[in-house]
Amino acid sequence: MLNNKPKTKILVDGGDPAETRRIKDLLGFVDGQTTNPSLVAKNPGIRKLVASGQRLSGQEEKEEYKHIVQSISPLVGEAGVSIEVFADLGTTGEQMFEQGKEMFSWAPNAYIKYPCTHEGLRAAQMSVRDRIRVNMTLCFSEEQAAAVNDGKQVFDGKSTLDGKEALAEGPEALAEGPPAEGPPPSLPPGVPFTFIPEVPPVVTPVSL
Repeated sequence: MLNNKPKTKILVDGGDPAETRRIKDLLGFVDGQTTNPSLVAKNPGIRKLVASGQRLSGQEEKEEYKHIVQSISPLVGEAGVSIEVFADLGTTGEQMFEQGKEMFSWAPNAYIKYPCTHEGLRAAQMSVRDRIRVNMTLCFSEEQAAAVNDGKQVFDGKSTLDGKEALAEGPEALAEGPPAEGPPPSLPPGVPFTFIPEVPPVVTPVSL
């Protein structure tokens, strides 16, 4: 266990609450956790179900994911738990947003994770206008990072970092919503997301 908690935020990347607890016991804390359907599919309980020959329906997959998230939520600190939507190349921003709204209710410290594609950015835009905390993932190019950075300025009404600093934030750029007491941001015309379809899509569908 660490005697002094570092200033650096420590987030677990996984889908097993037992693993989160082991790391928390080792370090004395865990600031947050990121999850996604691929990581949840590696959860020992899910692996056992699949090994038994059971095939989960879409609703059953969601319920298993929800149970795992709710087990992780009280183990982590202020960085919360990130929950990634189920998406493939045909999933629209509206469909992601509907998932995000439901997933956001799963835990009080939830962040909803969207892919950094045109439709994912549209979903993030809709989500933050609805006061849903958002993570963007699968950000592999300067163009994507610039779009997230420009979108972040619209999303949270704060001064954004310049392009180099945005890239330094890593593949998941947090964009928190506006304060609860303030009005949602008004979106100016020409939000610079129009070039995103030119970025090769990188979302891979996953079945549990």
